[in-house]
Amino acid sequence: MSLEVIDGQIRKGEFHLDNLNLNFDSGSYHIILGKNGSGKTQLLKTLIGLNYLSSGVLKVDDLPVTIKNKKHYLKSINYVSADARQLFPELTGWENCLFFARLYGIKKEKAKEKIQKLANDFELTNQDLEKTLSVYSNGMLQKLHFIRAFLNEPKIIFLDEPTTGLDIIQTKKMYEILKNKQKDGLTIISVEHNLAEVSQYVDTVTMVADASIVFSQSKDELMNRYPKVLQFIDFDVSNEQEIRETLLEKGQLLFSDTPENNLIQRFVSPNEINIPHHQIIRSGERATNLSDVFRIESREWLK
Repeated sequence: MSLEVIDGQIRKGEFHLDNLNLNFDSGSYHIILGKNGSGKTQLLKTLIGLNYLSSGVLKVDDLPVTIKNKKHYLKSINYVSADARQLFPELTGWENCLFFARLYGIKKEKAKEKIQKLANDFELTNQDLEKTLSVYSNGMLQKLHFIRAFLNEPKIIFLDEPTTGLDIIQTKKMYEILKNKQKDGLTIISVEHNLAEVSQYVDTVTMVADASIVFSQSKDELMNRYPKVLQFIDFDVSNEQEIRETLLEKGQLLFSDTPENNLIQRFVSPNEINIPHHQIIRSGERATNLSDVFRIESREWLK
């Protein structure tokens, strides 16, 4: 199922997002980037149908979404976020899934089969499903969100920061499941913050900033606009101010790429970094990823 926005505009209170011309091909994996407050989630909710376009047209498979056919569209999609309010904490995993299956019009026995298969895919056991959600970890809750969302076999799935609560192994597993479903024709539209990890899976990228679309294009076209490798230096935390001043005096464009809970600082630059070697623990180059592109496009240079 394909989705298209033509000459769209979103107005919601003081928020506005203009000049929306977007195309999401059937069976594509599309991500939406932007800083907090840029309008990513509002755009996603508009595509889902929770918000209305103030002007413009939303098309599904080349047909405008209208009051008459909107119900059919809503039956063909689903949505996953990290919002626990989509589930009922006092119910078990089974009870939550069976409740939503009934809303989707799925008979109980068929629903049980689907829930069991999806639980296996997302590595939730029967014992897990028999527990109330009040004792679930964040990772378990997120897995249950996905099980719920795939029960109606959506043709488009919308995701809002889908890796929230998942560890590295669970995140990789989730992306692999999504990629396999994409091969069966699923269209994936996702607001993402885990850019370095998702980069290898996506087809197209949209960036939102300053109440408009900065770009919307294929990942390959986007990445070809930048060097394939970036320069980096690692250094002791105590040297940060001195190194920063040295680089900025030379007009060096750079940003911090320090891993969480790491005692070593890392600066990254699209240009060659030249500072005294005695200040450096390690230096070299690494492949450019979507996280780097987002920082560069957002002008997140250190000052």
